[in-house]
Amino acid sequence: MPVDFGQSWPQRLQIISGLILFTFVLFHFLNHALGLVSLDLMLSFQEFRQFFTRSILGSIVLGAALLTHMGLVLYRLAMRSTLKLPLWDWLRILLGVSIPILLIPHIANTRGANLLKGTNDDYLYVLANIWPDLSWDQSILLLVVWVHSTIGLHYWLRVNQWYRRAFMPLFAVAIAIPILAIAGFSVAGPAAKEKVIANFVAELQAQAEAQAETAKKAPAPPAPNAYGGDIAKTATAGEGAEAEKSWIDTLTTEMLVDHSQLVFYIFLFSTLSVFGMRVLIRKFGEHVEINYKSVKKLRVPKGPTLLEISRANNIPHASQCGGRARCSTCRVRILTGAEGLAQPGKDEAATLVRIKAAPDVRLACQIRPEKNLDLVQLVWPKTKMQTADANSEEDEGVERNVAVMFIDVRGFTSMSAEKLPYDVVFILNALFEAFGEAIKQEDGWIDKYLGDGLMVIFGRNEGPVPGMRHALAAAAKIDRVLEHVNKTLASELEAPLKIGIGLHAGPLVMGRIGHRESASLTVIGTTVNTAARLEALTKEKGVQMILSQEAAQYAGLEIDEFEAEEVDVRGIPEPVAILCVMHARELT
Repeated sequence: MPVDFGQSWPQRLQIISGLILFTFVLFHFLNHALGLVSLDLMLSFQEFRQFFTRSILGSIVLGAALLTHMGLVLYRLAMRSTLKLPLWDWLRILLGVSIPILLIPHIANTRGANLLKGTNDDYLYVLANIWPDLSWDQSILLLVVWVHSTIGLHYWLRVNQWYRRAFMPLFAVAIAIPILAIAGFSVAGPAAKEKVIANFVAELQAQAEAQAETAKKAPAPPAPNAYGGDIAKTATAGEGAEAEKSWIDTLTTEMLVDHSQLVFYIFLFSTLSVFGMRVLIRKFGEHVEINYKSVKKLRVPKGPTLLEISRANNIPHASQCGGRARCSTCRVRILTGAEGLAQPGKDEAATLVRIKAAPDVRLACQIRPEKNLDLVQLVWPKTKMQTADANSEEDEGVERNVAVMFIDVRGFTSMSAEKLPYDVVFILNALFEAFGEAIKQEDGWIDKYLGDGLMVIFGRNEGPVPGMRHALAAAAKIDRVLEHVNKTLASELEAPLKIGIGLHAGPLVMGRIGHRESASLTVIGTTVNTAARLEALTKEKGVQMILSQEAAQYAGLEIDEFEAEEVDVRGIPEPVAILCVMHARELT
């Protein structure tokens, strides 16, 4: 699935402006991290960055991105119908609101002071004046900006399969970058302080020499530095007029900070006021009935989206993308009342086309009920009972490339008809206990038990190559433990137990499927069907195991050593090349 930039202009603008700001932040952090190498390298990289960011075009793009992103965030907050949100949404919003409050003083004392008064906002002087008094403030600002940015990126990219595969390396990088940035800032701060003081002393000496040569000419004080720190004040402490000028400069910067923060507070207050007024208007306005079939019937005000209605009334509702019409996990089937819904917008329509949705399927995050609705949720979110085996986005449905093994006990059904229920359960448990240990040793995951058989997945996190190698090793161990079980239960069995094993590897769909609390994580797809058919063929071929040639290639087997043949597998349009193995232990 390609990266989705949205179909509507507000959504596109929010994504694009966010990416521009993230790029600026990323390079700013990398610039900080270079302080671990040397202060000179740090300053050189700043010159490279500012070639772009301080150009007329760069300044316009960066400023427009900042204002656009903040404006759209406040607008979305004002247009919300409920503040009942997932924890990560709340964290993202709170961090986003705190960023302008923390960022305005930094911008005003660097770029703002540079534009208004020509102060020196070179890294050298900024670091010197920040360190150490404002070091904690800057570190907190760094962490707040980075966490907010990475949460936003995660929500945007999490519906893409390539991102899910690369998540752990990217997560490690996301942790490392702010740590390196703060470490570089901590190393460079004292060095910058020392260098600025040395430069200042040298400048004073040069001024004293110049003053001695020509008494009539007063020495020109150095330009004020960013943040108006102690070093800049020391330069003007001797002259009342210059001290007054520095005081005016500081006051001007403080006024810029105060006025900018005041404007932001006004916008934030207006946003919350609009939200509150909309809630009150809806409360006393028209209401509609929403019937979640077999779940709950509600009478709610008109206006909110169906996803907001679910959240406001504590009804679990899946939403992987945070309500942005990208993931489709909030989709519902409208049973009655569809005529009262507006036609899908660009974002919703594009997602519905992508998933080939039926005409009666809509996205809960986009529809705003104006008439009574009867509906069924199509993707049920995981509950507290299901979190024990939850793994990332697998619950909502992902594609995996894995090895699939089917095992079946031959003739067990007819044998069990002649035994007591207790004996049947005892024999199966003994068998599956032995098989389970062999599977566990090879990192296999037992998807389900199928009466007297089971389905196992290998390579769930590693992929088909290591998965197939583990699968073959597990098959060999199962063959050996079967012999041990037969000896142990010889007195209970009329004849030794035999098994059939089918192995195939390839892509499949993994997700939590079923009815609410009884839903379980499982896999479906052609790869699963093929493995099941190969296992069924073992009885016909009179062998213990059949694996596809494709699976053998994943495992690195020398297929020339086997007599390959092609078979027609029910449900598979093309013949499947297979390898027959008399006993699984032969492959190890």
